[in-house]
Formats: sequence, C-alpha cells, structure tokens
Amino acid sequence: MVEYLHGREIALEQVLSEAYENNPEILFVLSNSDAVAANVLPAYVWPNPSFEVMWINIPQGSIDPADAGMRQYSVSQKIPFPAKQVIRGSQKTIEKDLVDAQSIGKINHVLAVTEQAYWTLYRLNREKEI
Repeated sequence: MVEYLHGREIALEQVLSEAYENNPEILFVLSNSDAVAANVLPAYVWPNPSFEVMWINIPQGSIDPADAGMRQYSVSQKIPFPAKQVIRGSQKTIEKDLVDAQSIGKINHVLAVTEQAYWTLYRLNREKEI
C-alpha cells in the first residue's frame, strides 16, 4: 500500500485497474481492436444481392412509372471466385491478429509505466519516513 493523497492509501491492483479502465491510450486501442474485428466476418461473405426494376414504353410527356407499358424485374447475385473470398477473409483475420498483438503490447506498456510510477511513489514515501 502506498500513501497517496491526504494520507489515503491505495493498492497496486486498484491503480492498475483504474489505469486499464480510464487511460485514453488503452481505451483507443481497445476500440480500434473491436473495429478491426468487426470487419473480419463481412470479408468472408458474398456481396448483397441486387434487385432492379425497369419500366419500358413510358408515354412521352409522362413521368409516372405506372403509365409504363411493361415492367421488367431482375435479381442478381455476384458470386466471387472462392479462392479470392478466402484470401480476402484471411487478410482481414491476419490484420485483426496484428492489431490485437499491438493492442496487447500498448496495454502492457501503459500498465508497466503505471506500475513503475506506483513503486517510485512507494520508494519516495519510504525515504520520507526514514
């Protein structure tokens, strides 16, 4: 326990917990990691299907599609070449793994600096007592 402010003592676990929950750098890397993870699954799925309507023989001077002589409907689905879809998904997965590893490194660095500051304060308090 380190004497912190106005005689109040604070434990190392409490300091590290507060740093993890409130440090802007940690909050940024966690949100960035979540954003990258959200892009992995869409990289593996096919594009959305499309639906088209075409009006043919609309009388001249009319802008109402209901006056059209014919309507043509079409639905299409783009099917990517399977290997390309797997490669795209694998790239996003690797990117996610890289960002996660960088995030862990950044979090560990911030917590290490916080712990170093805690022990420096502890040492200074001990020297003051002597």
